[in-house]
Order: sequence, then C-alpha cells, then structure tokens
Amino acid sequence: MARSSQQTMTRESILLVVEGYTEKIYFSQMRQALRIQSLSIEPKLSPKNDPINVIETARKEMNRADYDHIWCIFDSDTLSKHSYQKACKKARDLGVHIADSLPCFEVWFLLHFGFSSKQYEKCSQVIEDLRIHVHGYSKNQEWLKQKNMFITYQEKISDAIKNAKLIKQFSKDNQIFSGITCEIYKIFEEIERLHGKKLFKA
Repeated sequence: MARSSQQTMTRESILLVVEGYTEKIYFSQMRQALRIQSLSIEPKLSPKNDPINVIETARKEMNRADYDHIWCIFDSDTLSKHSYQKACKKARDLGVHIADSLPCFEVWFLLHFGFSSKQYEKCSQVIEDLRIHVHGYSKNQEWLKQKNMFITYQEKISDAIKNAKLIKQFSKDNQIFSGITCEIYKIFEEIERLHGKKLFKA
C-alpha cells in the first residue's frame, strides 16, 4: 500500500497545573483562542490550592501521561522564603517549571496596562487597581467566562510580557518577596518558541 503523502504532524504537549479557577478559565480561553495545531495545551486544576500540592498534582499527572513541558502556576503570597525554596527544589527535582506571581495571578492582568513596582500585601489591593482598567473585575467564574480576559486583552499581552520583564530586572537585587513578581510571561514565550512564530506582537 502506498504511503500517504501527508506527513503526520508532531505535536508537543504542554501541561499547565494551576491552583485556582481564574487561571484555569484564562488558560482554557487561551488554548481555545490560539488553536495551535503543533501544540497540545492542557490546563489542569489542582485539587488543593497551595503551591506544594500544585507541584504534587504535576507529579501525579507525569505518571498518568507523557508531557513534553510541564508548568506549575501558583501565587507565592502564602509562602515563606524557606517554603518557596522547598517548592522550587521539588519542582526542579521533577523537571517541571514554575510560573508564580506575587501576591496573585491578577498581577499578570494588571501588567497589561503598565509597569508597576508597587508593593501589594493582598490580592484585594491588586484587584482594586486592576478595576481602574477592567471595570467590575471579579473572580466569579461566570464573570470570567463571559468577560474572557484572554480575548478581550490579547493585543496587550506583549505589553504584559515587557512589563513583567521590567519588574524582574527592577527587583533583581532585592529580596525574593520584595515588590511584585510575575513569571507568567515565561509560558507565553515558551509557546511562541515551540510554535516557531510570533504570536504576541509588540
């Protein structure tokens, strides 16, 4: 039998283990919007929303399926420096990546609208500033699904990536929990790298 001239496309798989519904909804919307044929992107909600259990969920998923790239996404506001280092070591030992935010994931949304070195003690403070740009922002699942933060602000993702990098540069000589941090941009850079094309234009 003659072989088909159409070659089977090799798909790389990305597992995104998240701690909350905000992240789960956002990355599910991202996957649906991008529809990259060469990539399989699977957001997975951890049963428990602390960083160690997010990483433990990643470990269990590794035993269940063979993923090419695994990211653990969590807020680091509840972690002491020792606990953070412990979580990072566990992730490294498993070969998974961490994309954390301080104090919460909403920092990623806020960075769509500008650079900030402001220190936030609570997520509620981040949300208060975010509402200046996103009227009525809510962590309610139905609100998030209807608003579709990914689609609504997709054109600003390149700004968020740039601003997240500026924060990292700004804070490099500070303590690990100084100011705000957001490593979410690394996931978007990896998606672009694996896709081989620019998805988020500056």
